[in-house]
Amino acid sequence: MLYRHFPKIANKEFSILTLSLENLSLEDEVSIAAMCDLLHTASEYGINLIHAPSGEAQRAALLAAFQNAALRDCFYIIFDFTGTTAPQFDAFLALTGAHPNNLVCLTIEESGSLAHYKKEGILTRAENARNEGRLGCLGFSCPKDSAILTGVVDGYPEWDFFRMDFSFLDIGLLEAVCHAAVNELGFIPSNPFAGGILLDPPPSARAFYKNASVPRSCGEWALRALWENQNVTSIACVPASPADLTQNAIFAGAGRPNSLREKELSVLDNARKTLDTIVQIQQS
Repeated sequence: MLYRHFPKIANKEFSILTLSLENLSLEDEVSIAAMCDLLHTASEYGINLIHAPSGEAQRAALLAAFQNAALRDCFYIIFDFTGTTAPQFDAFLALTGAHPNNLVCLTIEESGSLAHYKKEGILTRAENARNEGRLGCLGFSCPKDSAILTGVVDGYPEWDFFRMDFSFLDIGLLEAVCHAAVNELGFIPSNPFAGGILLDPPPSARAFYKNASVPRSCGEWALRALWENQNVTSIACVPASPADLTQNAIFAGAGRPNSLREKELSVLDNARKTLDTIVQIQQS
């Protein structure tokens, strides 16, 4: 497994693949057992970053699983805060527990969200918790909107990282992503397969992969395209199974920035242009 760090925090290294558990229900023994299998697989492959589910009961189930398996110190965990008030944030911190490996991610839904967090004192509470060692990093998640991303980056200097849905199709967001990097924010893309279209693209796009000089699966191309970007810290993937997680972990072994050759970058560029055309036709 390869590791990168957030620009502001050189003493914490994160695996370039994040295990996202956000879609797990964790409502019965079967789903909890499936989560435990994923956690053990992640540990075996050196994946040390977890994106926790956002539901309160699901977060509690995750923390209980960590305690039972003695795995807590093996992972950094991203916890999403979806509340809107300071008391809700206090309750959120109490549930997630005081731990220097916790990464708190505030949910930015629109341009006014940052001002609301400031007014409610949530940012001050988060800063204090970080300074006291009750959490390790402070970040935010936001929609795929360059103006919102840039505004939140410029509006508050204490961010450590951000999370946003992003795939190699989203070249229109690259300038905003670079702006965040200039301001020393780490980047954790989620939904790297663009809702599945990059795992199973139409034949016209798949042909570029088939004829590439280096044989790779469609999923590997999608991940390698993001790891190629030196501003990406880790990619959050929701695995279908431990085998799926294992496959992505194997791909991560070659996920170095600026490592693809010109011919490989051309494959990605041609596939993107073809997929962009298909998406535009579908939306028209």
